Amino acid sequence: MIGWRSRSVRISIRALTARERSVLSLPDHAQRRCTLSLAYRQGENTWICRILDSGGYDCPLVTSDGMPVLKDANATTDKRGVLTLDMPLPGTHRTPPLAWQHYPHTDGFILPWTHAGKLRPGLSFVGSERGRCGFFVEHVVPHSAGRCVRPSGAIYEPCFSQQRDFVVHGLAACGFPGNTQFVRFVITARL
Repeated sequence: MIGWRSRSVRISIRALTARERSVLSLPDHAQRRCTLSLAYRQGENTWICRILDSGGYDCPLVTSDGMPVLKDANATTDKRGVLTLDMPLPGTHRTPPLAWQHYPHTDGFILPWTHAGKLRPGLSFVGSERGRCGFFVEHVVPHSAGRCVRPSGAIYEPCFSQQRDFVVHGLAACGFPGNTQFVRFVITARL
């Protein structure tokens, strides 16, 4: 959680509330999972992060919209983003390193490109899209990440440009935390 810096956190194993599911557009039968509620700033709405099947955490920014202020914090992140529980949660244990964690990654997002601009061995593309791409400034994804938008308006994020910048006719790889499969995105224009 390097991008988060110092935060108060509430960690629990729970299903999302009806309100949280409606904001995230998740089905009513959302299962119990490790969930982190992070206070962005003292006294402000929280962000909700949920562990994915990959072992990475998804922290959509939309979760801060209308969510309550953090209460009953039981963990913190330090200035480097390292998460520390005040006490272990009953019935939980430390997980072993996950297979995808041997790739260079930041905040659970695998950095897909080598310095030579090749997709790292073991990673793959599962689809192809076209549209506008560019950098965006948010605190929960790596600084090198961007957003790509299809002509229909569908948004893909985070996306990583094959080159240092999102260059027209260049490529971006768009994925999810901890996922080794990416959508290949052909950049038609800059955002």
